[in-house]
Amino acid sequence: MADIFLSYSSADKERVRPIWEALVAQGFEVFWDQEVPANVDWDTWIRQHLADSKCAIVFWSSVSIGSRNVRHEATIADREGKLIPVLLEPLDPKQFPMGLYTQQAVNLADWNADLEHTEWCKLRREYEAKLTPPWVREHIAELESELTGQGARRQDAERRSRALEAQLSKKDKACEDLERERDRALDEVVELKATVGELTQARADAAQAQQALKRERDKALHEAAERKATIEELTRARSDASARAAQAQTKPYRPEALALFAIGIATGAAIIGYGSHQLINPAPVSELTKPVVLSAQPSGTNAGVTSASNRDRTTTSELNAAAAAGFTVRTNTEAKGNKFRWISSVATFTECQQQCVETCKVFSYNKTDKRCVVFENATGFQTTAGFDTGIRD
Repeated sequence: MADIFLSYSSADKERVRPIWEALVAQGFEVFWDQEVPANVDWDTWIRQHLADSKCAIVFWSSVSIGSRNVRHEATIADREGKLIPVLLEPLDPKQFPMGLYTQQAVNLADWNADLEHTEWCKLRREYEAKLTPPWVREHIAELESELTGQGARRQDAERRSRALEAQLSKKDKACEDLERERDRALDEVVELKATVGELTQARADAAQAQQALKRERDKALHEAAERKATIEELTRARSDASARAAQAQTKPYRPEALALFAIGIATGAAIIGYGSHQLINPAPVSELTKPVVLSAQPSGTNAGVTSASNRDRTTTSELNAAAAAGFTVRTNTEAKGNKFRWISSVATFTECQQQCVETCKVFSYNKTDKRCVVFENATGFQTTAGFDTGIRD
């Protein structure tokens, strides 16, 4: 019993042969030979094979549409639900026999034995569907439905997998960012430890410097106490000298004794004045350690007046030099301010001006004590005959 019945015109036999060979290669029993066996009626023989076949492929061409046998076989196959129409060449719907164009035909007009050809795959689905028993088709439909469901589930799983991969990628990136933050924090900790070490060392150095300053202060206080004791001794000596002078007034006048008494009084007054000034305006430690040298004034009234006059006056050349250096000079004026520095042992106004460097804006020269005061900035000025002041322009 044939699986497939081929209906075609004998003129198209060679065009149908490749199709027959492809079907036979797939293992199907194909009826296509029109040679009738001996002692067999042709009509009966054809009808029997058509009735026994499971599907009938009818090949339409410009020749077969005029064949009464092909038309008849197509009509019978159509009534029994076995008909599969195939075009061997393009045909107009008007050329088809009446009632046989209701089913769309497979177009193999340009088929070249390619089993992957779109129209051949279409023909294959047609004859496999007709050759497959209904229960097999149902089973296949169930399998296809299951495969479709599995495909949908697989796509859903792949979608979830991609989403999880994206989340894992984000987490990996977040972990990398956290690691970088951790490394940066560790670097900052190392830097902070180094800074703490430097600050600790600086604090230790500051403590040592403070101790050194304390020792210097204690030394200065000790020297001041010694000077105070000396001043007290000189004060007692002055008192004793005054007492002796009072006693001497009751005795006859002797010029040499009076001269010695005057020199002693002058010397004691100078020492007491210097000591009192040191207690009120203490000099730096380096100055306190210098020995005090007392010198007698030259004898004679004119000599004393000349010395005081030269000491209390700033010369015109010094004023001009200060103006050239960028200072405005105020004579008989004393500057006042908070941030200042005392400088002792300056002989002239010009030497005091030379001490006003860097942040210094104002300096005042004490013409009496030969001392210099430099200020970062002055807060006020006071008229004082013993001072001359320079202000940086």
